[in-house]
Amino acid sequence: MTNIDEFLTNLEKTIHEFDETRGKFEEGHHRNMELFDYILKSKEIPAEQRTSSVLGKQIAHIDLAHWSGEILILRTLKILAINVKILEIAIDDIKRKFGLSGIAEENKNVEKVRELENEINTLKQEWQPYLDRIKQAFEFTARYFEDSR
Repeated sequence: MTNIDEFLTNLEKTIHEFDETRGKFEEGHHRNMELFDYILKSKEIPAEQRTSSVLGKQIAHIDLAHWSGEILILRTLKILAINVKILEIAIDDIKRKFGLSGIAEENKNVEKVRELENEINTLKQEWQPYLDRIKQAFEFTARYFEDSR
C-alpha cells in the first residue's frame, strides 16, 4: 500500500465520520429549529428569550453550513488525491515502458518523469499534516457539539 493509498483510506474514513456526525447534528438541528420557532411564536415567553432564540437559530444554521463546507473540502481533496494516484500509476507505466524499450537512462523524458514523480511524492508528504489538522478540528468540533447538547 503506497502513501497515497493510505492517505485515501484515511481520508475516506474521515469523510465517513464527518457525514455521520453531520447526520446526528442535522437531527438535533431540526429539533432545535422547532423549539426556536415555538419560542418565537409564543406570546408568553419573554422578549429576551425570543431574541436569544433568533440568535440560536442563526448560529445553528451557520454550524450546519460549516459541516457542509468541511465535507465539500474533504471530497474535493479526495478527487485531487485520486488524480494524483492516476498520475502515479501513469508514471509507473511510463517507467516500465521505458525499461522494456531499452531507452537509455540519460533520456530527457525519463528525467522529466523522475521530476514529476518527485513532485508527486512531495505533494503526498505535504498532505498528511493537512489531514491530521482536519481530524483534530473534526474531533474538537464533534466534542463541542456533544457538549452543547
